[in-house]
Amino acid sequence: MEDMGLTETGLSNNGTIVRVVDFPPKSIRLVHWSMTLDCVYVLKGGILLTLDGGSRTKVCESDSVIQQPTQCTVGTMRQMPGLVLWLSSLRLKTNGERKGVG
Repeated sequence: MEDMGLTETGLSNNGTIVRVVDFPPKSIRLVHWSMTLDCVYVLKGGILLTLDGGSRTKVCESDSVIQQPTQCTVGTMRQMPGLVLWLSSLRLKTNGERKGVG
């Protein structure tokens, strides 16, 4: 599976990548997978994170989630859209050694 943390953004991948993602109502996005430490903060609405093991977490407006490298599917919970601030940084190696993204 491809490490999406290495996606060429046209910007430097040597630090934290900050994205604002707008999820339309009733949406399910592709599986997100990367070897980054992610901080997800819901600015408006809400999202549903489904981990590869099947566990689901509702993340509502003003909630945040910190997730270690994992695979998850992200979608909205109802007919409400979700506006999310997504920060990815600190690319992790399997031996626990840290290095910058990219």
